[in-house]
Amino acid sequence: MKKIWSDWLETNKESLNQGYEKEFASEVLAKINGIEPIDIITQYSFKDSLNKNRRIDFLIRNKSKGFLLAIELDGTNKDRTHKDWAAFLERQNDLLEAVGPLLRFSNKQFFDDPIRVIRRIEKTLDKQRIDAQIRRKNTEEKTKLEKDLSRHQAELDFLENKIKESQSAGQSEKPIKALQSELSKKESEYRRAQKEHDQLVIRLQHDFQKKIDDALAETQTELEGLKLENEIMNRFVMIIAVIAVTGLIFMLGQNSFVGSSQAPINNFEKKVGLNSKSFDCSKIDARNAHYCTNKSTVACGPIVQIKRTSKNVFLNLYDKYPNSPLTVVIWKNKIKGVEERIGTIDGIVSQTVCASGVINKYKDTLRIEIKNPYALRVMEH
Repeated sequence: MKKIWSDWLETNKESLNQGYEKEFASEVLAKINGIEPIDIITQYSFKDSLNKNRRIDFLIRNKSKGFLLAIELDGTNKDRTHKDWAAFLERQNDLLEAVGPLLRFSNKQFFDDPIRVIRRIEKTLDKQRIDAQIRRKNTEEKTKLEKDLSRHQAELDFLENKIKESQSAGQSEKPIKALQSELSKKESEYRRAQKEHDQLVIRLQHDFQKKIDDALAETQTELEGLKLENEIMNRFVMIIAVIAVTGLIFMLGQNSFVGSSQAPINNFEKKVGLNSKSFDCSKIDARNAHYCTNKSTVACGPIVQIKRTSKNVFLNLYDKYPNSPLTVVIWKNKIKGVEERIGTIDGIVSQTVCASGVINKYKDTLRIEIKNPYALRVMEH
């Protein structure tokens, strides 16, 4: 990472302490072509339609480059616990109107595939850069037309005064008619310039409104899709909860709250992937991997043991095999890409790592496979 970005991260460390914001800044923003730290505002504040103070994670802003892009990161809780969806949509509309274009990314989205997120942001910024060039050209054209209008108006005023002076001085009709003919010509030029100016202004207003409408429509569509996904997830959770409660009641009846009753309850929780708090699998401590079997997650923990075979590398977290609560598996064809990012694998033993992927069970071991080099990260202490 360039020193200018390292310095910026250090300067803004207090405003980058929420969720994955620091990682997003270092792994995504610092690698976007065409932007510099000076172009980025963290925790940008704005007022909504009710005059309440709101914040957005990042704002890329540079007038000379044409950049104005808000970015928000969403974890599972943001995506799935909005009860008042209308209020949520209202906030998005407020943000679009107060700040401008908005891109939203989930934490897992940029963790799994930061290159894709970088390309998406670069695509939007490239479009903004081109739009800014067009706006500058239109502004120059508008300024030129306004100068032409002023010049034509000055010529008209001069000719009108000249005609009045000639008539007052009793000059012959011939030179006065010549002046009147020239005045008529200048009036036509003025009306033509005025029409061009008015058409340009209307076009610019239409283009601006269309951009706002398109941005609102795109965000609305994305959020409505997210709402549908959430409703499906909520129904699924309800079904699981009913099954869990029914099973729990049955087992409590069998065990009468005494002796070994606690063990089957714990086993039941592990089987259904739930605890009393409806476990959130968006990002977990590796010791809680049993709650998230067959679920996509980001699991973190210290490497206690590294084992190599001819086909892969195993990173056992928290304890040695077979007592490790979670094993990170790096297949042979992924090792080179991982080591290009984090250095030699043997050099990260005892360090804390985060792995992104689906937790699956192989024999009696829970493990998570690294599908791409960006799915494994060494965490800073």
